[in-house]
Amino acid sequence: MILTFAISCQDNNRQNQVEEPVMEETTEMDMDEMDDDNVYTRMQEDDELSTYSMGMTRADLSDDLSEGEGPYTIFAPSDSAYEGLTQEEKDELQNQNIQQLGANTSYLVVERELTADSLRRSITNVGGEMELITMQGEQLMASIQGDDIVLRDGNGTTATVTESDRIASNGVVHVIDKVLRPVDISRNDASDLMGVDVDENNGNNMN
Repeated sequence: MILTFAISCQDNNRQNQVEEPVMEETTEMDMDEMDDDNVYTRMQEDDELSTYSMGMTRADLSDDLSEGEGPYTIFAPSDSAYEGLTQEEKDELQNQNIQQLGANTSYLVVERELTADSLRRSITNVGGEMELITMQGEQLMASIQGDDIVLRDGNGTTATVTESDRIASNGVVHVIDKVLRPVDISRNDASDLMGVDVDENNGNNMN
């Protein structure tokens, strides 16, 4: 009986010694997963958001949105939204420099966490239309039409939130069905806020 108990204790000690590093390793893995679960990574992992996420990369906003604490709410146009642009609009986007590209991409980022439910409540509380200040500096107007959350840019273009609440570690991503753009693409408050290095002569292509 004594021998059996001693062996049992030794086995338990060995198990404890083996399990401790595993627990530490799991904790480190969890931390890595949290670091990777940011709004930018969420968009990169979605094939339907490749055009917009590529624009963020070329506008030098990807590091800030992947490493920044946020919270951020991103209204990301689907690839189908870009495909629906006229040829003239596509050519205009393709010929943008970093300043203009940064303005267009940061215009769809709000420095607040706004889930679909919180958006609906806020829109209702303010009487049916809510102003969202974007990182670019201009406003997006949000309203509810039927069961849908609808956004309107300063040019009068409207977009519907087609997929909502892709929750990330530093914010949330909503997918919209149209490309919304600021009135003044030479303005980008995010470049000053985030320290983006702007080269006005550097052309970029959204393809």
